[in-house]
Amino acid sequence: MIVRKVIFAFTISLLVNGCSNLSQDIDDSKNTSTNSAVVVTSSSELPTRFSLDSIRKAFKEYINYRLWFYPDETEKQFNFEPYIGKEITTEVRVYESNPQNIYIHTEIGDWLAKIVYANGFVYCDGFIRQEDTNIYPKGDYKKVDTLKIKVEPPHKPNYGTSHRKDKMIQAAVDYAEHLCKDFENGTESELWKDSKVYIVDFYEYENVINVWFVRQDGFASYTPVQVTESNNEFTTQGIKGFDIPNIRKLDKKDNETYFFEKQIGDTIKSYCPGNT
Repeated sequence: MIVRKVIFAFTISLLVNGCSNLSQDIDDSKNTSTNSAVVVTSSSELPTRFSLDSIRKAFKEYINYRLWFYPDETEKQFNFEPYIGKEITTEVRVYESNPQNIYIHTEIGDWLAKIVYANGFVYCDGFIRQEDTNIYPKGDYKKVDTLKIKVEPPHKPNYGTSHRKDKMIQAAVDYAEHLCKDFENGTESELWKDSKVYIVDFYEYENVINVWFVRQDGFASYTPVQVTESNNEFTTQGIKGFDIPNIRKLDKKDNETYFFEKQIGDTIKSYCPGNT
């Protein structure tokens, strides 16, 4: 499966022994894989709308994203923390089975980072393990170039702004307001008085916006919202989330606590229902 962040409850390149080992790693990969062969080419072989600079930025942003949200990476093969402050060497590939996308191979292992273009954005769509044979690219590939990327200390992701994104945010706010009215008219309406809504920041190329409802008694409800664009307008649909009985009683060392605090820290809009 593509390893990508997003929802905590459901599941949001590295310099190991120096640059001199990269060519050996590539040869080993070629020898152990029966469906790949290296063909050295040039950056002119990049698919339309990609550049080496946009690929570099996309991969760096995704590395930061994982460091920001997953400091205690449970999947050790994707753990970038030991490489903070160091340069890692990456190989940019184009596979014949999927020539419209870019794949990055690193010295950390036989997984790939998938770089895609959509709606005007070049971004990393996650990691693909070699054992994920249904989505791991097949056939020969072209080595377009190698990039050295410095792993920076984690910082709040650069989510970006635009008029289109403002409309996406408003769609999420409208959806949240609809739920708030349901809460106010429900059997627990008293408990929802003076509650607060948090719209979490997001990348414009994503189609899911994270929303939190937090009551005065500490109860918190995580409700992701899917946004779909049609004719320059956005419609919304809720996705199953989860509840936290009391955020004041969370274990500070628990992953759920870390996720909640990071989400609230990345809020792009917060308000009390009826006061948007």
